[in-house]
Amino acid sequence: MGYWDRITLKTRAKAVLKNTYWMTFLALLIISFLGANSNPSSSMSISAASGIFSGVVSGMGTAITRGLGGSASTAGGIAIVSSIVFVVYAIVILFATAISIFVGNVMQVGKCRYMTMCRYGEVDLGQLFFSFRNGQYWNTVKVMFFRDLQVFLWSLLFIIPGIIKAFEYWMVPYIIAENPNISKERALEISSRTTNGEKWNIFVLGLSFIGWHLLGTFAGCGIGNVFVTPYVEATYAELYGALRYKAVMTGLCSRDEIGYELFSPY
Repeated sequence: MGYWDRITLKTRAKAVLKNTYWMTFLALLIISFLGANSNPSSSMSISAASGIFSGVVSGMGTAITRGLGGSASTAGGIAIVSSIVFVVYAIVILFATAISIFVGNVMQVGKCRYMTMCRYGEVDLGQLFFSFRNGQYWNTVKVMFFRDLQVFLWSLLFIIPGIIKAFEYWMVPYIIAENPNISKERALEISSRTTNGEKWNIFVLGLSFIGWHLLGTFAGCGIGNVFVTPYVEATYAELYGALRYKAVMTGLCSRDEIGYELFSPY
């Protein structure tokens, strides 16, 4: 039995966005600046940090070279510059990682909470910060951290296993968004069992947006993509609704574990 199809998900997403598009656009713009991302890790914050790092290192390298009176070409000068660059790089990466863990991932859960609530007709930007004020901030941080850690460790075996693991745990931020008290073991287990047999279909769903992304890329030198994002995120929220229905109907979890609503299969 199939629990969802792309056409149905996208049709429902368009219906939701009919009255919520611009508020959703604003919500996604806010969280993009705060490092939230749909990927297993908040690469946006890391990319931003890398950009800052490049500028800092470039300026620092020039300053150090001048300070050494042009002797940076010597072995000693190069060693000094390399050491300083390495330290700065390490600090920037650690900072970016901390932002990803303690802010980016938590905002990702807030985004999932917001998009899920939009499906019920409740449009509230305050939902973006749900995890910071629900008393379960640290549990959210912990569950998301272990999800990312699992994906990272599998990625060490080559890229493909990591990608598969990312799809396996795709539901995790949505699950936490609706049940912030859930344990990391249970959240990962529910997502893993529910996405069993669904990973390829989820991947193809992502590919189906390529045309929209290309259009957004060519429109305004890539800026057009920000206008496509609400449609993509609304569709993924519908996907979560369908997978949540599957999880409950097949006995993979109880209703209260996953925020299941009886009124609609999606």
